Amino acid sequence: MTGLVASTVPAQGQVVGIAAVVNEEVISAFDVENRLRFNLMSENLPDNSQTRRRRKPQVLLNLVDEKLQMQEAKRLNISIEEAEIKEAERILEAQNNLPTGSLSRFLKSRGLEQTTLLAKIQAEIAWGKVIRRRVLARVDISDEEVDEVLARLQSRRGTEQRLVSEIFLAVDAPEQAENIRQLALRLVRQIRDNSPFPAIAQQFSHSVTSRLGGDIGWIGEGELSPELEQALASLPIGDVSEPISSPGGFYLLYLRDKKRLGEASALDVRVNLKQIYIPLPASTPEQTIAARMVDANRISQQIGGCDTFDTYGRTLEFGESGDLGTLRIGDVPSNVRDVIGDLKIGEASAPLKMQEGIRIFMVCDRQKASTDLPDRNAIRERLGRQRLDMMARRYLRDLRHDAVIESR
Repeated sequence: MTGLVASTVPAQGQVVGIAAVVNEEVISAFDVENRLRFNLMSENLPDNSQTRRRRKPQVLLNLVDEKLQMQEAKRLNISIEEAEIKEAERILEAQNNLPTGSLSRFLKSRGLEQTTLLAKIQAEIAWGKVIRRRVLARVDISDEEVDEVLARLQSRRGTEQRLVSEIFLAVDAPEQAENIRQLALRLVRQIRDNSPFPAIAQQFSHSVTSRLGGDIGWIGEGELSPELEQALASLPIGDVSEPISSPGGFYLLYLRDKKRLGEASALDVRVNLKQIYIPLPASTPEQTIAARMVDANRISQQIGGCDTFDTYGRTLEFGESGDLGTLRIGDVPSNVRDVIGDLKIGEASAPLKMQEGIRIFMVCDRQKASTDLPDRNAIRERLGRQRLDMMARRYLRDLRHDAVIESR
């Protein structure tokens, strides 16, 4: 989950009681309180009575779904390995620019129970395994379907492509529609108030793309349903759509970039990136932070060339300094992208103050973006993901329909 913010959340008193019972398994009021506080923090929302009143019902619905997913995994004798949880935590740390192994400490410093994040991670891993076992084998994309898409792309070379992320909010019964629409409107306001779209997508979206922060990649003209195409047509880059009514629920679309089919996008440029990292714990005094920024500026001005950058990085005791590998520009956080976008090869960036420390970057290689059309494997993967998404939503909807759920 991206978008963890640095503000400290005040500790709450112990919450007792039962919030819901799902097939005779309890969701406690303490579970709801923990997840609610975690969501408010990751969405950068104020922790007040008004926000809590709006958020709490959706938090409970999410916990009910996670309970159903874990129950189905248990029924299928699906287990979760410790290594899988550790890898998920490592990915979260990387997404949020946290030092490796610091996630637990980060949550504790904000007064949050790690168990609430662990439960979410376990449910995501378990549900992914359920879908792979029960649904994936039934997703069959024929050569004819791939041929049809490829021919359409060839005929549309030069037409507009949009880099899009999505949030899908399912409506399982007609009486839910208005409540879900109101939720969608609140999410739009949050995103426009600078809450990170990937974090919102991971917490609320019912699409399989939620684990990717809602990313559905490059979409060509005419590849989406008419109501979604109409919304994208007038959407500026960097903005989120109003709720779009569609069969099965509501969509929110976030337009990240545009290009012409067969032309390169600046976001597809790949760079070999190195960094020097100067950690700043949450308790660091402002005076010390200012002094570290002076040091970082001096380092940035003095170091030139990738070999010198490597040598200096090895002299530091901080494990995060070093080679970050080759990354796609569009996959790095926007604040980092702004810093490295115009750097010459071997030029150190200005210091960037981030939530856990100061980082200095250097680009040591830059590869131009490909102008080729998607290959058959990429097309097959996209079609398969769309079909898998639809089937996974139906699966969870059926679990809800068959479950005995009692809210307290």
